[in-house]
Parts: sequence; structure tokens; C-alpha cells
Amino acid sequence: MGRIRVFQIVLVIAVVAIAATAIVSLRGANHYIERVQISRRQVDAMTELALRANRFSEQIAELLLVGEPERLEFEDSRRKMLAQFDALRRSIEQEDDFFRDPANEAEEREEAGRLDRMRQLVRAIDRTVERILLLDQQGRREEAISLFRTEIENRYDKELESLIDAAVADEREDVVEADTLAQGVSRTLLYGFLAALTALLAVIVAAGVLFARSLRKPMDALVEGTRAVEQGDLAHRVVYDRPDEFGVLAQRFNAMSTRLEAHRRDLTATRDTLERQVAERTQEIASANRQLTELDRQRVRFFGDISHELKTPLTVLRAEAELALRGPSRPEGVYRSALESVVAHAASMSDLVDDLLFLARSDADEIRFEFRSVSLDGAVDQAVQDASVLSQSRSIRIVYRCPKPAPVVRADPRRLKQALLVMLDNSARYAEEGSEITVEVRPVEAGRVEIMVRDRGPGIPVDEAPFVFDRFYRGSTAMEGVVGNGLGLPIARWIVEKHDGDITLSSTPGQGTEVRVSLPLAA
Repeated sequence: MGRIRVFQIVLVIAVVAIAATAIVSLRGANHYIERVQISRRQVDAMTELALRANRFSEQIAELLLVGEPERLEFEDSRRKMLAQFDALRRSIEQEDDFFRDPANEAEEREEAGRLDRMRQLVRAIDRTVERILLLDQQGRREEAISLFRTEIENRYDKELESLIDAAVADEREDVVEADTLAQGVSRTLLYGFLAALTALLAVIVAAGVLFARSLRKPMDALVEGTRAVEQGDLAHRVVYDRPDEFGVLAQRFNAMSTRLEAHRRDLTATRDTLERQVAERTQEIASANRQLTELDRQRVRFFGDISHELKTPLTVLRAEAELALRGPSRPEGVYRSALESVVAHAASMSDLVDDLLFLARSDADEIRFEFRSVSLDGAVDQAVQDASVLSQSRSIRIVYRCPKPAPVVRADPRRLKQALLVMLDNSARYAEEGSEITVEVRPVEAGRVEIMVRDRGPGIPVDEAPFVFDRFYRGSTAMEGVVGNGLGLPIARWIVEKHDGDITLSSTPGQGTEVRVSLPLAA
């Protein structure tokens, strides 16, 4: 802004100087033009006076020859000549007022004396005319004509004409001199004006060049900075630290570039994070898709198994009922046997329906738990006793070990027993006939206790072990004549997780399977 103000001041001074030079030049030119005009008006006035004087002389002759009829023309001619004398006198006075130059006093006195002499001659002519008219009235025409020729024509008119010619010649010389002087002054003023204008234009151009140079450096720096930012170089900084507007703009630009660079780093980091998250989510989605695909496969297989499981007891029920109803009456023992078979298959179907309802309620989070402090000795012992009844048919013995005092956990006894029964039931189903199932309760780490169930069955293939806790999954071993629906272990895992616990399974094909449940101790 300081440079702009200096440049504006220089422009104002230049404009004022140009205007002053133009005014001075115009005034000087007008002065000499007016002088020329005054001299020319005097020439015109004297020329007109010469004409009026000549006309007045002619009117005198006509008045002398014609008489009174020419009186009006004579008076009008005389009045016009006197009026022209007054106009000439005013012109001379105007010229005297215009010049006021001591060097011209002699010339002014000469002009004034010449004008006075002309008026004297006019008065003399007036007196002579009165004498001529008086002689003419007395009948002395010859004397009147002689007096006119002698005094007016040969004396006064000639002297008046010579005075007028001399005055006209002087004024014409003045006109030529003034015109020449005016032309010289005009040229001088024109050259001076052009020189001053050239100098001022040079000053303006020099000021403009200096002003442009003073702006070019910061402007180039800012343009280079904007070009660098446009091309993505946010690390570029404008180097200009002067305390002016461009310096402030450079600071703001550098601050903006710093913020943009920080934002770009943040955006890059965010983009990388998003890309990583997208990749992770993509993997999760792919994994979930694989799981869903497997789940759908298991579901299809499960519904096939369920259909088989339901169809078999239904077929047996129908066959038993039809057999009991067909033909003549049978002994009571036959009907009892048929009814016992119907009850057994109905119970199997009821267990399957119960498992399905349990899973449906667990998905809807409709199953409520009643947590309290529970001694594991009692809870596990009850599950072992119930499982012992189921395993007696296959001569399988359950060995139970629990430390004293027994660990205490916060649990729902009924649900915890349900999970343990699932584990014991699976072991009893797949263990070898006459073998042994081991159930052991033991602390494993600070604040946790573990329940271990180990059998001596055929074990689970390595490639099937990761899927045993999936719903509806039944391995190849489970399909070899063992009744089941693939819902027991998923139900057990869900119950254990609700107790803030973990359940794991390890198996060695041909040696058996081991299931471990880890639970937190009660506070």
C-alpha cells in the first residue's frame, strides 16, 4: 500500500504539473493573441475612421452643392465620424491598460497626440463648414467653394488623412510585431510544454517501472507458490519476509500450505487405515461368506438329517400302530411292546424339538439365567450321576475328581449342568464300550477354574475338529450309526460363554477326545 500511495502521489504531481504547464502556456499564448487582436482592432478602427472622414468630406461637398436637403446626411456622417473617434480612443485606452509597459510610454504619448490632433482637425473642419455654410447663405458661393477647397480639401483633409495613414501604418507594424512575437512565444511555449510533458512522462514511466519491479518479486514468489501447490508440492514455502502486505500474504500462504500438508498426511493416513480396514472387512466378509456357505451346507445336511431322524421314528410309530391294529386282537404283551416303542421314539423326537426351540430362544435372547455362587463339586457331581445312568447300558464308567474345598463359581446351576450333560452325553455316545470317562475339576490360573472331560473313543479327524461347535455339524464319526443332531456342542458353548467362560476341544484320532471348560471364580 505504501508503494501504491507513492505511485499515486507521483501521478497526481505529474498531472498537476502537466495541468499547470498547460495553463501557463495557454495564458501566455492568450496574452499575445489578445495583443494581436487589440492591434488589429485599432487598425480596423483607424481604417474605419479614414472612411468616415472621407465620407464626411464628401458630405460637406454635397451639402455645399445641393444645400439643405443634404443636411441630414451631413449630420449623420459627422455623428458617425465622431463616434468612430470615440471607438478609436477606447481602443487606444484598452491597449494602454493592457500593456502598462514603461518602454512604450513614448509610443503611447505619440498615439495620444496624434488622436488629439485629429480631433482638433475635425473641430477645425466643423468651424470651416459653418463659415462655408454662412457664405453660401449670403450668396457668396464662389467664396464658399474656394474656402472648402483651400481649408478642407487641401489642408485639413490631407493632414487628417496623413495622420490616419501614419496611425494605420504604426498599428500595422504593431500587428506584425505582435503576430511575430505571438508566434515565437507560441513555439517557445509549445516546445516548453512538450519538454515538460516528456519529462513528466519519463518520471511517470520510471515510477511505474520501479513500482512494477517492487511488486514483481513478491508476485513471482506467490505465483510460484500457488503453482507448486497446484502441482501437489505442499512442502513448498514462499520466501518473502518483508513487513508489508505481501509479507503477510506470504505468511498466510505458508500457514495454509502447512495446514494442507498436515491435512494431506491425515488424509493419507486415514486412506491407508480405510484401505486396511476395507481389506480386513473384505477378508471378514469373505470369511463370513465362507462360514455362511458352510453353514448353509450344514443346514441343508442338517435338515436332511432331521428329516431322516423325524421320518424314522414316525415310520416306526406308524408301523407299530398299524401292526397293533391289524388283524384280530393280540395279547397284552404285544400292545405293551408297541406302546413302549412308540413312547421311546416320541421321546427322541421331543428331545430334538427341545434342542431346536432352545437354539431359537437363545438367538432371540429370550433365555434367562439365574446366577448365584455355586460349588462346582455339587453341580458337576449331579451331572456325573445323571450321565452314569445313560452310560450303564454300554458298561462305561465315569471317574470324577474334585479338589477339597471345591471351587466356587458364579453360575446358573441348571444351565451349567445342562452344558456338562451335553459333554458327558457326547463322550458316552462315542466312547468305546466298557471304557472309562474322566471328569476332573482343577484350578488353572489366578481367578479361574477348569472342568475337563476326557473319553477313550475314536476321536475326531483333524480337518473336522474346527467345526464341531458349529450348528448342525456332524462329523464322519458321528454319522456311523450314532444318534445325534449336531446341536449339543453349540448349545454347550453358548451356555459357557454366557458364564463368561471358554470351551475348547482337542482330539487325537484313535485315542479319544478331551473337552475343557474354563470358568471365572466367584468374587
